[in-house]
Amino acid sequence: MTRSPFYNVFSRHNHRFIQEIVSLGHGIGLHYDQGFDLNDGRPVSELINLEVTFLEEMFNCKISAVSFHQPSSIFLIDGVDTGDLVNTYDKDKLRNFKYISDSNRKFSPFIDLESAAKVKSIFSNFSSCSVQMLIHPMWWVYTGITTSAVWDKIIINNYNQSQAQILETELTFGPSRKITISEKYDE
Repeated sequence: MTRSPFYNVFSRHNHRFIQEIVSLGHGIGLHYDQGFDLNDGRPVSELINLEVTFLEEMFNCKISAVSFHQPSSIFLIDGVDTGDLVNTYDKDKLRNFKYISDSNRKFSPFIDLESAAKVKSIFSNFSSCSVQMLIHPMWWVYTGITTSAVWDKIIINNYNQSQAQILETELTFGPSRKITISEKYDE
């Protein structure tokens, strides 16, 4: 996703991660933030192609699929023209695929991440079919804590990665800083 507040494909740190993924022979796809609208009259298909072209040029690879971040019902029901790109929400082209996701720290519609035995059973049940799987690595790094605590750790980690790049590139930043997060939430 080119517009996430949690990772920036332009940053040195994340750019290196993506390069490593590509160098290992894996493909990358576009996770399009459908909620971001330029309000300039261009169709969504053109905006998708703009981001795809950027990623292909940036990482010297071919993008063949697009998925949508928190898609609206319009995208899910009416669909969107993605041209030659595989649309991960295309019900016709992917009707023979089983879809599983760990969104919101749940292996929907099956289980939460706390039970390894249940996770293993999911894969044994899908041995003879095609599977489309959405995995968010952040949910797999931290165990035994709440979802909101994971988000706090992600925010801290994101800050630390940003600070490391700032220390590497901005001499006037000065010494590193330690920032803490309280568990008091705005309501």
